[in-house]
Amino acid sequence: MVAKKRSSGNTVTLQRGGREVRLHKSPHLIAVRFRSGAVPQNLTGPEGRELDRLRGRASLRFVRRVPGRRVALFRCRSPRDRSDVMDELRAHKSIQYVSHVLQRSADDDGGSEIGVDDRVFVEFGGKPSRRRVKSVEREHGLRAIWQFPEMPGGVVFQVTSDAKENPMKIANRLHHSRACRTAEPCLVEAKAARAVPSDPSFRRQWHLLNTGQGGGTPGADCNAPAAWDYTWGDPKITIAIIDDGFDLQHPDLRGADKVRHPYDATERDNNPSPGAFSDNHGTACAGVAIASRGGDGLTVGTAPDCSWMPIRHAGEMGDFEEALAFYHAYRNGADVISCSWGPPDNAYNEFWPMPSITRYVIDLCVKRGRGGKGIPVLFAAGNGNEPLALDGYANYKNVIAVAASTNQDEKAWYSDYGKNVWVCAPSNGGTLGVYTTDRTGYRGYSSDSDYVADFGGTSSSTPLVAGVVGLMLAVNPKLTVSKIKSILKRTAVKIGIEQAYEYEDHWGDWYSDEYDSRGHSQVFGWGCVDAGAAVAAARNA
Repeated sequence: MVAKKRSSGNTVTLQRGGREVRLHKSPHLIAVRFRSGAVPQNLTGPEGRELDRLRGRASLRFVRRVPGRRVALFRCRSPRDRSDVMDELRAHKSIQYVSHVLQRSADDDGGSEIGVDDRVFVEFGGKPSRRRVKSVEREHGLRAIWQFPEMPGGVVFQVTSDAKENPMKIANRLHHSRACRTAEPCLVEAKAARAVPSDPSFRRQWHLLNTGQGGGTPGADCNAPAAWDYTWGDPKITIAIIDDGFDLQHPDLRGADKVRHPYDATERDNNPSPGAFSDNHGTACAGVAIASRGGDGLTVGTAPDCSWMPIRHAGEMGDFEEALAFYHAYRNGADVISCSWGPPDNAYNEFWPMPSITRYVIDLCVKRGRGGKGIPVLFAAGNGNEPLALDGYANYKNVIAVAASTNQDEKAWYSDYGKNVWVCAPSNGGTLGVYTTDRTGYRGYSSDSDYVADFGGTSSSTPLVAGVVGLMLAVNPKLTVSKIKSILKRTAVKIGIEQAYEYEDHWGDWYSDEYDSRGHSQVFGWGCVDAGAAVAAARNA
């Protein structure tokens, strides 16, 4: 059965995360994938002359290259020229693939661009036979390039030159056929970092021990010293942090025994160093979770003696690479996964699903990681002062969503809210930000220091909780994901319980931080994480 065509004109309908979403074609932008990977400005010979001719005829202007990919974005002066230019580019031998650039809103040209990759994720009902895979390949001009051994029903196909349709049409055709359970084109989109940047320095780390520094409320912290009475962590426990890049030479983060299985999911190599001048976020997140104690560094993380697995996730990455980031953590023994990123905040007042291929691998981590005990996956709730229900990542039932509170035990003004917020943790938004590691030298948030004093957002609260989970596993490595969530729930401190407040969100809707009859607040979750109480409970679990 072939489904009715649901895309028309400048809109397309496709599957994402088990849902149907409608996107708009950018009237001006197109994506071009070059076979050689050459930067467009540097093309020489016939390829360069052809590109120059098209540039002149259609005012085709190079916009930028998508990091880590052989893809460049171009802008046509007139939407009327777009289709003709795309057809001419497709016929050129130096170009592998040309596609529309998509956007979530019709009037969002130049905003959050979404590209279509040349790969399609297909989920079969069970392990497909070789004959079935070959049949899909022949019928649609595809080539199977990846199959998850642990969950063989999921297959990634790459579009070949034999394909008669683009990846979106192929995916839709497969989805509505009897050949599989679901099919989605892999997209390339920007993920928003969840930060609000605004040892000898331990006293500055109020989020670990708040004695009233800077006008804060004593005790408005994660109670880390009480946990350290039991453990500083254990090198056998590895906290994976997926982010935009990491300064592995920072004195608080480096060490042969500290770093385990580094990986760049974008470049597919073992060097997760920052790729751009602005890739500062991951280094700061890592310091919050695992900065070492003693040594040459100035700060300490929540779990300073745990090892860590830095996994680079470029700002713009395809769905397949995103899934590979989690799969690398799963295959290489991560015990905790921390993610301080997600869909852009305040962009659209509508739900944006997690892609099925990412959900597929996260489920693998949570259900089968750590020898069947599961790997807890933590996501930052977001910084848009908007419903968590808009975010298909942090709102997913199998992850732990972390919101943010302040150094005065109040809601951080930006923190997202919703029924799936599990816990909150101290971050900026009050009178102080979080003091943590920054890239060394002149790069980073601070050009004159290797540390940043005003880090924050749910980007900071999430690795803090990931560090607490690392401490819990250090005293009891047999804990399951379910047990970890249960302990975090029952040991969290009910902050803001004396007085309930109402807030207006970014979209003009009102909500309250009041705790319900179960003891849950859509602002604070089950409360503010208490590292000391959580580790004590883990020892006795």
